[in-house]
Amino acid sequence: MDVLIVCPTGDRLFLPTLRGIFQQRGVGGGRLDLFVPWQGTEHLEESHDRIAAKYEAARARCLDGGYDAMLCVEADMVVPPDALQRLDTAGADVAYGVYVFRRPPFGWSAYSVIEGMVGWPLTTNPDRACADWGKIVEVDGVGLGCTLIRRHVLEAIPFRADGERHPNGTRSHCDWYAAQDWRAAGYRQVCDTGVVCGHISELGRTGDVFPCVIWPDPGGQDMVRFDAFHEGVIAKEAGLPLPQ
Repeated sequence: MDVLIVCPTGDRLFLPTLRGIFQQRGVGGGRLDLFVPWQGTEHLEESHDRIAAKYEAARARCLDGGYDAMLCVEADMVVPPDALQRLDTAGADVAYGVYVFRRPPFGWSAYSVIEGMVGWPLTTNPDRACADWGKIVEVDGVGLGCTLIRRHVLEAIPFRADGERHPNGTRSHCDWYAAQDWRAAGYRQVCDTGVVCGHISELGRTGDVFPCVIWPDPGGQDMVRFDAFHEGVIAKEAGLPLPQ
């Protein structure tokens, strides 16, 4: 299987993210290439539009290049070396790894249910989330931080940054609208909660300045753990080689 790894970025790209990307192994001896959409969207005023445009550029690159799938790894993710292989094995149209959103209440990125512009992450039901830990579970979306998307899905549905608004009046990013569109089209979406990803953050749990990596953790407070940003710690937790 030929896979294009896509890492949309703006003004930063973390070394642990790159290390995780280059530790991935291809599937079945196919191509494994990297595309980093970086510039060319500065004319767009809203971040929602810039991000969606980068994903659209990645979708076009994937389709034009004859790839079978696209693996999204966002620029502030710490991903395990077997992320691609595990997400491929999941056998779904769209397969997600699990990470934590950086804003309170720090829910896990995979949503059990999305209804319109309201959704419920796996952590809405902590007992169920603990029981499902390490397993492949059916989801409705939503975060693209570490996500494998098959070619036929990309062929059918473009990324967009407009649509319904959340109850607070704000629009969403392209990951939410994509999840809506994929669900409406009948595509199967799953999360492998064994593909545990860290989310690099400048702020800690209480909003204080604390460079850290946020991890989904069934044993942590509110099922989340905040580790200081330290390369050795990151490498150990993600199963990556220690920096030399």
